[in-house]
Amino acid sequence: MAAAMQRVPLTQNTKVRIGSTANGEGNDFFEAYFSAKEGKALGKSIFKAHFYTWWMMPDYSMKKDSYLSYQVMMYLYLRIYPVRNKIY
Repeated sequence: MAAAMQRVPLTQNTKVRIGSTANGEGNDFFEAYFSAKEGKALGKSIFKAHFYTWWMMPDYSMKKDSYLSYQVMMYLYLRIYPVRNKIY
């Protein structure tokens, strides 16, 4: 990431957006995000932290009364509470 940052021009209103997935702790993205989250006032980062989860986008959700939503719910329910064929 350091090599990429060196190529960013230092002009007014320049924005750098870094996107990442949850890849764990200790990588460059993790360090950049948490340094920014601690705050610019502390002198630790020039970035602002923004966190967006995947489910905040309407494109990644289903209406709760849709047939596919029902199928997914039943699949997950049966995975959590499997039907046991017991003979009494």
